Amino acid sequence: MPIQISVYADKLYIANCGCLPENWTLKNLMNKHASSPYNPNIAHVFYLSGFIESWGRGIEKICSSCQKPPVTQCRS
Repeated sequence: MPIQISVYADKLYIANCGCLPENWTLKNLMNKHASSPYNPNIAHVFYLSGFIESWGRGIEKICSSCQKPPVTQCRS
């Protein structure tokens, strides 16, 4: 199933029916861990193009962003 993204006036909803790598738990994911991209070739292309600054920081950055105050939309 593909990733689902819905944009609302007050939120962004993202759903992914994927799963954690084999033998991983949520606790492993939330602690310091080695990166294990599902497709290393695609991850490398994203890294070279600047979309990924380093492997293994994604969940940390997502959780950190969710703790910040909401961003307001710019108006002209």
